Amino acid sequence: PCINKLIYVLKYFLRQRQLNDAYSGGVSSFLLFNLCYAYLNYHIKSTLNHLEENNHDFCYGKLLLGFFEFYGFKFRFDKISISVRNGVYFY
Repeated sequence: PCINKLIYVLKYFLRQRQLNDAYSGGVSSFLLFNLCYAYLNYHIKSTLNHLEENNHDFCYGKLLLGFFEFYGFKFRFDKISISVRNGVYFY
């Protein structure tokens, strides 16, 4: 349920910077959904693995900053790919 609000904020963020049109080199809605879906699955798995929280804390500010941190600093675009077929896989 939190993916909708995360996508709305990111779409607005991209539109402000004129990066929302895939034809001109921006991020399409389909790509943005896949990025959010992969990040949320990563966030849930890392939260469960570290046992920091018993419940899923879907604070939208934390999710937004975590999204930017994940794709800005942690994700290696030159070495890692994402597959959303039958779940989310990073390879």
